[in-house]
Amino acid sequence: MDYKLKITGLLLATVLFSSCNNDDNGTAMISNAEKSERIINSLASGDTQPINDYISDNPVYKQHNLNSPDGKAAVLSFQIQAKAGGLSTSIKRTFTDGNYVFTHTQCDNLFGSNQVGFDVFRYDSNGKAVEHWDNLQTITDNNPSGHSLIDGSTTITDQDKTEVNRALVTKFIQEVLVGHNFTNLDTYIAVNYIQHNPDVGDGLESVQAAAPVLAQLEYSPKKILAHGNFVLAISAVQGFGSSLAVYDMWRIENGKLAEHWDIIETIPEQSTWQNSNGKF
Repeated sequence: MDYKLKITGLLLATVLFSSCNNDDNGTAMISNAEKSERIINSLASGDTQPINDYISDNPVYKQHNLNSPDGKAAVLSFQIQAKAGGLSTSIKRTFTDGNYVFTHTQCDNLFGSNQVGFDVFRYDSNGKAVEHWDNLQTITDNNPSGHSLIDGSTTITDQDKTEVNRALVTKFIQEVLVGHNFTNLDTYIAVNYIQHNPDVGDGLESVQAAAPVLAQLEYSPKKILAHGNFVLAISAVQGFGSSLAVYDMWRIENGKLAEHWDIIETIPEQSTWQNSNGKF
């Protein structure tokens, strides 16, 4: 082969490879999951690059955190306040469901308290975050079985069973949480069920004992996201005089719900909302 032709071919290959691994800003292409992690961690570090690069300007970033206005500028403003307050973030789990990414994060020193939260980002076809939901809960003592809001399994398996697991959780929610049919809990829940709710212990029997409380709640599922053996359900819940946003996440094993985490947040009065998008 001609030497000059060989060099030209190598240069062309390098350019093509570079273009396939860079976005419009000239930065290395990364997954939406990694973008989400960088955005969350930047709130503690003060690094503005992830927010500026990965959050959309057009369309304007749509916010479902009711304490925040829409738009990138609001995220940058929150970042300044959070970093000044000494925020520390530790992402325990990250999942991807199509153009959605959902994360499970411990946030210490978040405006004076330690909290655990779920964040959900929706990305457009250009790889920009265009919409965000979250739910936060203050960390309390471990539950009767010694589990916290955030510990437990982190390994994603059974990615070929994502839709099967989503269907299982959907059926469980409709039959049990919406329909209040508690007669066959054992068909859905493993005997050695691991529980991370701060008020409930492990085991199928603990769920059965909680049935009278669950029967007083009106569940309205809004979104069910899944990645392999993990499924996150986002629901509006009415009960005991409160309007709640409830994020339930289950780990599925051998066709049953084997482990459960939840984050429960009271929905504030609409007069206090900083955007008009609603919690869901």
